[in-house]
This record gives sequence, C-alpha cells and structure tokens, in this order.
Amino acid sequence: MNETVMSYDKDGVILRLRIHHICCLPHMELSFEERSAGFNQVVDRVKSIMLSQPDSVVTVIEGTDDICRQCPLFVNGRCSSTQGDEDAVRKWDSILMKELVIPFGTTRTADEWQALIRQKAPFKICRKCQWQPICRLGRDLS
Repeated sequence: MNETVMSYDKDGVILRLRIHHICCLPHMELSFEERSAGFNQVVDRVKSIMLSQPDSVVTVIEGTDDICRQCPLFVNGRCSSTQGDEDAVRKWDSILMKELVIPFGTTRTADEWQALIRQKAPFKICRKCQWQPICRLGRDLS
C-alpha cells in the first residue's frame, strides 16, 4: 500500500488511516518511548489533527498507513509487534469496521468520526484491549 497518512488540499489536511488509529489515538494518553522519534511525531501530529481540526478529512484505509510505516516494528510491510502483529491488527480493524457499519474507503471529517465513535463506543475489543487503562473510551470498562 502506498497511502500516505497526511496530504493536503485547498481546504486543509487529509488523513488516510487504519480504523483503529481513527478510533483509538484521539482517546489514548500514550507515549511510545521505546519506538522512534519519527513515529512519535507522526502519532502526536495525527492525534492533534483529530482533536483540534474538526473539519479535517479522514478516510479509513485497509492495511498499513504511514503511522505504521514510521514504527520501528514495521518489518517487511507488516506490523511485527508482540503486542499485536499484522494479523491481529487486521482482526481488530475488521471488528471495528463491522461495529461501525462502514466499508473501507469511508471518508468523514475528524469531528464526524469522533461523533460516530462516541455513539458506538465502547467497542467489543475495548473490553479485552491491553491499552484499556490509558484509554478514555475503555477506562470505565475495568
């Protein structure tokens, strides 16, 4: 996949992200100190856009995005994290897509995504998520 996480048009930022990045990043208090500075910069930038630029355009894509590609655990085009490799992440994304009742390629503004997420959350995977303690969506499920 050659999608980029950020591009620009005359109206501003356009993000192309995996669904778990759309659903999770804005609600998590996280820092990946063990990963690269480039990765953390991209994560922080995407989170900032999702929270502070409500009219930004966000399209959900299937497979890896530039957040993934900036990660040092991205090897041979796949996530190799022991916390959830590419196969696990694709399952998470599939579950979220079914719960949101949307197809890949769906485009909405950051604000519209957050409204949909608030309406549908918590998701089934939130109950088993290892990041639940640092997620505002999942914290109350413990």
